[in-house]
Amino acid sequence: MISYRRFKFVSLNRWLPYLLSTVIPLFFLILWHSENTLLPTDDGANFWENGHLIYLEYREHGFLDGVVAAYYVRGFRPIIFPAFIAFFLTISNGDISLAFPLTMCFSFFLFLHFAYLLMKLFISPWKAASGTLFISTIPWIVRFSHILYSEMLLMALALASAYYLIKSDCFLNFKSSLLAGFFIGLGFCMRPVVFLLNFFIPLILIVTFSRKRGKISPFDIEAAIYIFGVTCLILFISMVPSITFPYKFNILLCLLLLIIICTIVLIFKKRSKIHYPFFIAFALANFIGSIWWLRGMRKLYDWVYETSFGNLNRLYSGIGEMGFLQGLGHFFSHLGGFPLLITSLVAVTAVIGTWRKRKEFIPLLLLSLIPIFMILPYIIVHSFSPGGDNRRVFIGFTLLLVAAFTISVHPAFILQKTRTTIILLFTMTQLFTVSLSNTGAEGLKITPLTGPVDLPYIGGDPSLKVYEKLKEIPELTGSTVASMFAQDLPREAKTFDTYTLRALTVIDGDKFSLAYPTIFTSLTEGYLTLFSHYDYVLLNVPEKIDFPLNNPYLKLSDDILQKWKDNRLDEVMLREIKQFSIDRRDIILLKVEVNKKA
Repeated sequence: MISYRRFKFVSLNRWLPYLLSTVIPLFFLILWHSENTLLPTDDGANFWENGHLIYLEYREHGFLDGVVAAYYVRGFRPIIFPAFIAFFLTISNGDISLAFPLTMCFSFFLFLHFAYLLMKLFISPWKAASGTLFISTIPWIVRFSHILYSEMLLMALALASAYYLIKSDCFLNFKSSLLAGFFIGLGFCMRPVVFLLNFFIPLILIVTFSRKRGKISPFDIEAAIYIFGVTCLILFISMVPSITFPYKFNILLCLLLLIIICTIVLIFKKRSKIHYPFFIAFALANFIGSIWWLRGMRKLYDWVYETSFGNLNRLYSGIGEMGFLQGLGHFFSHLGGFPLLITSLVAVTAVIGTWRKRKEFIPLLLLSLIPIFMILPYIIVHSFSPGGDNRRVFIGFTLLLVAAFTISVHPAFILQKTRTTIILLFTMTQLFTVSLSNTGAEGLKITPLTGPVDLPYIGGDPSLKVYEKLKEIPELTGSTVASMFAQDLPREAKTFDTYTLRALTVIDGDKFSLAYPTIFTSLTEGYLTLFSHYDYVLLNVPEKIDFPLNNPYLKLSDDILQKWKDNRLDEVMLREIKQFSIDRRDIILLKVEVNKKA
């Protein structure tokens, strides 16, 4: 019999590392959000706006209409993340100041949970807990737990997919294979192109390895190819502009896809025994992703193309094309290269002289190669895109950090105590540094190689203050306002955020509309856009302009600002209506003096 004391010790040793690795980072995150008064900005405000529209359907028409709205309400970024926000808006009765931290705490908890489980597959619980603390204190990961972006939940889904793929033992374990398919499907609903580029090569390697080990048959792969081909055909049809999919037709297509999958299963079952863990995992991931994008393929194409290669990217990114090595350096310097450098050096030191231990070395080598194959495709794509975003490679860098830490503290290699001591000291240093940023310590400086960490914004949201001022102007009712200049300033110099203002106008009942001017290529086109589409121009006045005017939007904003300072607004048919200050920063509201009917 096991004594109570022994049972208590075993239980404590099992759960305490997990609790510490999740509770400590969550405590600091909750502390940050309890002090922060800044509303979601940029992409986050857009997600908030769509999430609120879903919440309104639930509140006014009931649960079923809320579920339908979660599927049908798609913004410029037609992903599933606003549906998660809508859930927490429902819990908080529409209060974004509560739904915002709840959404991020949930996403961060999932991230911590699966980071711990993934490392515990290779190292002891206490070392896995240390690794989770290490990963959770990487500044760029901390930063994306502070803002209402989809990246944190995306990384959590990626870690979950990797964990269950490894645990499935080449699709031998049915439960793990099923969960791997579920999380991969959700990942495709969150960021399909990111997930595809990150997991495409690793999944091919895993399937090939499983095939060589005899865990799956050629018939399984053939069936998967047939199902994937039918799915791509249906999704391609949904992109044809002349075809519109009403609600009932979507249901019929879903049923058709399900019937096709069942038919293929029956056909291949007669020819050879289907390996069900692999096949069901693939079918589930395929079904979840295809059902979601059946409604949003056109918007997905517009979003991906415009932000990666189209006019929106070329005209507003201002980055310019970069080579492969420049792209690699850009990723390294913006994602926190110093923690990766430290763990990689310690990991390389660990395996020197012990690489012949195939039993321990080969699985860890594969764990290291998979994230490298995740990173390289996006760096290549980033090299050709005029303004690629380094956030897209977060999945690969996160798994690479997990692999580097796991090797650094693995007991099978030399200098175990020295390696573990170095990594633990580095983890404690990071935890202390990040805790200062979470508590709002003044003067905290994070080097570029470490990654950016935002201090909590205290003193009310500036965009909300601007919106309250605008509501006091009766002439704005029913008008369209062009927002200028705000988006390209650093956070500490911003007076308002356009997406936040837009979300506030929608949530408050659309008393007036506010947006960026549409795409234009020159000053003349920019002014013509203002004259034809907008009634007013909202412009913040920076103390100084110390950034390059490298896109048409900034050039138009600067030209209006200079004419305002020189009292020459009449030259461009603009007239000042009001000037006010928010947090000691000046804002001007200009009226477009053009008869649009003429």
